[in-house]
Amino acid sequence: MIEKQILEYCKKQGSEEAGGIIKAGFFTPLENVATNKNNFFEFELDDWKGVEAIVHSHPNSNQFLSPMDRKIQINTGIEWQIVHDDKIHKYPCVPLLRGREFEYGKSDCGTLIEDAFSLMGINLGRARRDDMQKDADAGVILKRLKRIGFKKVEELLPGDVIVTSSQEEGNHLALFVDDSTVLHHAFNQLSRRIPYNYIIRRRTHSIWRHKDFKPEMIQAVLNDLKASDI
Repeated sequence: MIEKQILEYCKKQGSEEAGGIIKAGFFTPLENVATNKNNFFEFELDDWKGVEAIVHSHPNSNQFLSPMDRKIQINTGIEWQIVHDDKIHKYPCVPLLRGREFEYGKSDCGTLIEDAFSLMGINLGRARRDDMQKDADAGVILKRLKRIGFKKVEELLPGDVIVTSSQEEGNHLALFVDDSTVLHHAFNQLSRRIPYNYIIRRRTHSIWRHKDFKPEMIQAVLNDLKASDI
């Protein structure tokens, strides 16, 4: 019922971005007071306490959070929903992909991949961790990729997950962003975007692609990376 209400309201606004908030399970429309309503939205609300999600439409772009959307979403700390092509796309609030501090099981290469895919609209869930060395010895990374819809491929394309190894078994994940860079989170380092260089190529164990991934989805990751610079 609430989704029907949201879709009908946004459709009535035509080419202007529209939306509102979800609070206590109910949708409350809010006026878009932005100067350029076709490309931006701005809501005025005195009390944001208890707001569960912010909803707005993208009638003139795509279904992903824009760089500015991501920047503001981080400040709100709540789920954002984008209405596009008569569908509602829900994005939980995750930290920006770049600049995260390492903490195994909470902020590592695995969570980076999980959060990147959530921004692309694919829910991978949360992997349970034990001890970092034990997990590496048990081959947890490769087993989990198979369970959550990834298949091994030979040709490397943006959006693919690269499994790297410093030994024989794969023990690290990186996201191939474009022809020259990857996004990863190494032990005791900040998550970052780095060149797809000789070292990574030499350590590549295997390449994996999710069954639901579509090439246009990588835009969501690029938008997040741009948000870091705003």
